[in-house]
Amino acid sequence: MVDGTPGPFLPDASGPTFSPDSRRFAYAATLASGMAVIDDGNPGPTYDQVGPPLFSGDAARLLYPVSRRKRWSVVVDGVPGPEFADLWGMPTFSPDGRRVGYQAKVSGCGLLGGLRHRMVAVIDGQVVGDWDELGSDVHWSPDSAHVAFSARQGRAWTIVVDGQPGPSFQQVGPPLDRRRSAGPRRSRRRPGERGGRRDARTVGGRPVRTPPGQAVRIEPGRSTPRLGRQVRPRLAPGGR
Repeated sequence: MVDGTPGPFLPDASGPTFSPDSRRFAYAATLASGMAVIDDGNPGPTYDQVGPPLFSGDAARLLYPVSRRKRWSVVVDGVPGPEFADLWGMPTFSPDGRRVGYQAKVSGCGLLGGLRHRMVAVIDGQVVGDWDELGSDVHWSPDSAHVAFSARQGRAWTIVVDGQPGPSFQQVGPPLDRRRSAGPRRSRRRPGERGGRRDARTVGGRPVRTPPGQAVRIEPGRSTPRLGRQVRPRLAPGGR
């Protein structure tokens, strides 16, 4: 029901969302032939499973995750992207709405024929990297020119910016842009992360929590000392 007007009666419906300009409305629904996203009353193609729809900031574009025959992809503007074993987190638009990023799990053969899983980022439809684990969602710079996420290869964690890995650490935190609060805040624990007291120091000129007795500054293209706990790198407002 939208503004008091009921829509069609369906077996199930979920994820209702308005576009940022409030002119469009979409949701996921179960139809007789499968699941689909209903955009302004118009059903899209059906799939085995459909995730919640997401509008771009300018309300011009729409994306949503889908599954067919146990393979997952992201539909952007009605066009399905590459297929993967699973998706990791929720796909996102860049602030200007022109770019799309998300993370996915791919399967491969491991030692003795066993099944192993690898993680990749998908930026603008192109696969970026090949990692043991991804520790954060895709983060865009405010100007939409750059994208960053945290990743692990073996025992080493790093921040990947525009597809290029940075220095290796024992642990890192998710990238943050400087529009957020500059005050110290507790980090959400990731798998393998340790707890413990952390002193307020600075990263990128902003206070963060780092191991006692250590203060660092992380800047693009510059190496940093090895840390024993996670820190929070930040993307500057200008994307640099």
